[in-house]
Amino acid sequence: MSAERKFWINDPDGKLEWVALSSPLDLIKDMPRKTPKTWRGMPSADKLLKEWEDVADFLNRRCKLTVLPVASNHRYDGMFARDFGTVILDRLYLAASDAPSRRTEQLAVMTALMMQGIEYEYIPSNLTSEGADFIPIGGRTWAAGIGGRTCERAVRHLRRASGVEIRTCRKAPDKIPQHLLGGNRIVGGWLYHMPGAEHVPGFDDQTIEVPYESEVRDKLSMNWLTLGPAEVLMCDDAPQTKALLESRGIVAHTLSMREIRKMAGGFACLTLPLRRSS
Repeated sequence: MSAERKFWINDPDGKLEWVALSSPLDLIKDMPRKTPKTWRGMPSADKLLKEWEDVADFLNRRCKLTVLPVASNHRYDGMFARDFGTVILDRLYLAASDAPSRRTEQLAVMTALMMQGIEYEYIPSNLTSEGADFIPIGGRTWAAGIGGRTCERAVRHLRRASGVEIRTCRKAPDKIPQHLLGGNRIVGGWLYHMPGAEHVPGFDDQTIEVPYESEVRDKLSMNWLTLGPAEVLMCDDAPQTKALLESRGIVAHTLSMREIRKMAGGFACLTLPLRRSS
């Protein structure tokens, strides 16, 4: 594949040029009567909308923004765009689902992205995969966490379909955070790693531990969105994680994430980077 491909995301902390953002507007119109089992709590509709609007306004001033209307009716897990698939080079790879609601959500994602010129394809229906288990680690190399919602056969399929190298690490289904993304983030050429989480291969000598368990687990402080080579957007109530980043020269912009994380996700889950500059 040529380096000139239009949507090549070849640098994990390159400057964010284009991002998809999940919208809670339809969800807010039809909030569940009781807390779904996958959530941490019931968000306030007004406060959730305010948080989302602040994120949308921040991103809209920095890059191209595509809003995905993927959460509506009883499809409450559709809030987080990054779960539906992963963009490798210029193509979105989606895991097929037997659940009618999940298929409807994926259709909304596909329609929105196709209108923006992003091509997609399903991986076979007998394979399971979620985008938050995949992390670009530079050039034509990705990392993938095996276990839980992403199976080894799905990774093998994506490796063949995309033509890129995908390094794997094994993670148990009961790992918290669930996704590879939850305990490993790459910014400024370094891997920020939560002790006890699975490691991303290839960063043995470039790893910085983030030991603040109460912030990482309870406040999802590592669920930041990388904006550039030394710049992130993170929650505003994790001072130790923020100080650690700033001590390494990372600019940490902060916004409230309190209502968003009640749905068991954060800024990284809410967004799907579509294009970065290297």
